[in-house]
Amino acid sequence: MLKRKRDHSKIIRRLIASVNGAGHISTLGEVSTSKGNYPIQKIVLGEGKPRRALISAGIHGDEPAGVETVCAFLESGKYRPFLDTWELTILPCINPYGFEHDTRENHEERDLNRLFKEKTPPLEVALAQSVVTSSSYDLTLELHEDCESSGYYLYEKAKPP
Repeated sequence: MLKRKRDHSKIIRRLIASVNGAGHISTLGEVSTSKGNYPIQKIVLGEGKPRRALISAGIHGDEPAGVETVCAFLESGKYRPFLDTWELTILPCINPYGFEHDTRENHEERDLNRLFKEKTPPLEVALAQSVVTSSSYDLTLELHEDCESSGYYLYEKAKPP
């Protein structure tokens, strides 16, 4: 049985405090598990600006650095200069059960990152998809963590010319 390693509700409280009127936080849906219910949050800053970016994190619960990066970015206020031209949509923790229990998979032991092409994906994926398919973005970033790599790396997916 997995023990809780982190507290997802603390993340939500940090996010609410850091946004503090600069945008809005909504709950896309709630994942029900035997350990409790986990809301999936969406944050929108600079709504209606011409450029649009989507930042998501926490799809692998054992990679908490992305979730922490989102919190630190918002708490620092370093996003504010971008709000003149950018609408930022943030999915701060797509897999809250995995985040709390320090496991890559969700409560059904499924690797959410591999299920975006499924006809009936888990609720966490369906909620993330609802954000992606309802809008177009100039930039999307999915934050992961790789403890074995020094520095950072980036994968680019682009449509062929």
